[in-house]
Amino acid sequence: MNRIVIKLLFKILLYRKAMNIIECKIIGNDNLFPVCPRCECTLDREYQSFCDRCGQKLKWKKYYNGKVSVKYKTT
Repeated sequence: MNRIVIKLLFKILLYRKAMNIIECKIIGNDNLFPVCPRCECTLDREYQSFCDRCGQKLKWKKYYNGKVSVKYKTT
């Protein structure tokens, strides 16, 4: 197989392997949102099986051991 095809298939298959949620962001009035480890976008709900933006499979086992990275204040 062509190397480019192999790299593409490998990249696609990585989305099937669950990644741990290890980071959260506080936005607004102390609202805590988990962050997707692949696309780094905040998730709308906790304990989703997949990121609704990039499709990454998510694992929540280490969620409470994660870090709070950024704090945004609304005015």
